[in-house]
Amino acid sequence: MRLCFTLLALIGCTASNTDAETPTDTGAETTGNTTTTPTSNTTPTTTASNTTTATSEPWAMNVDCTQLLPLPLTYTTHDWVPSHEDWTFSTDGYMVGVSGGLKRTPFGGPAELLVPNIGNAKGTRYLPDGNLVIVDVDAQSLIKVDPFTGGRETLHQLSTPNGVAIGADGWAYVTVSGAVVRIDTSNGDLEMIADLPGMSFDGSSFSEDYSRLYWNSEFGNIWFVDFDANNDPGPPTQGPNIPISGFSILDGMTVDACGNLYVV
Repeated sequence: MRLCFTLLALIGCTASNTDAETPTDTGAETTGNTTTTPTSNTTPTTTASNTTTATSEPWAMNVDCTQLLPLPLTYTTHDWVPSHEDWTFSTDGYMVGVSGGLKRTPFGGPAELLVPNIGNAKGTRYLPDGNLVIVDVDAQSLIKVDPFTGGRETLHQLSTPNGVAIGADGWAYVTVSGAVVRIDTSNGDLEMIADLPGMSFDGSSFSEDYSRLYWNSEFGNIWFVDFDANNDPGPPTQGPNIPISGFSILDGMTVDACGNLYVV
């Protein structure tokens, strides 16, 4: 299977004091089976200036939000990428996702099996402690996996779970059928973030300062909630609508270090 790295839609910019005219991906968290190729190995953080300094990962570099490349970008097709539904990056630069089992892949391949028999998985994200949370579609649950020992724990049973994003609080924010919930990854406790019955949700991503959580409905709408100083969510708000046609639906999304939201 080939995975094409392509950018389909730029939605908005939320970074403060940012004057970027033509934003592009800077290597932020990605959800979904298609993503842009980062122009540098950069991890999203934010400062109150036009230059965002990313320092939380070993490969971090400064990002000047006034010097982003113009859209649309060219893309490259890589044959060595495993057929992940979703994937994330480890701190040492490996692509990590589920394809028959939990695998990590260096740039250029080949993939290395870390944990066998994970099954059908969607959202995959690292936790601050080095474990991963994975949306197990077959078991309809969120599981926590130790990539070194292979140990796994079911955190919570869920109804049609899909995307997952990790908040600054270390909780897992999961899109499910008609709702967005957050789960305490230490004990499995669940809290409702947004209750929107009858809707089908997919990708999700936090803004660069974690004050806003975005997610998409598969049929063209972007939604978000803002969090107050106590990390309590406000009401769900419908954002931009992205025209879709034929059999296309919205899938993944990511926010770059400058606060720009990208959707595939």
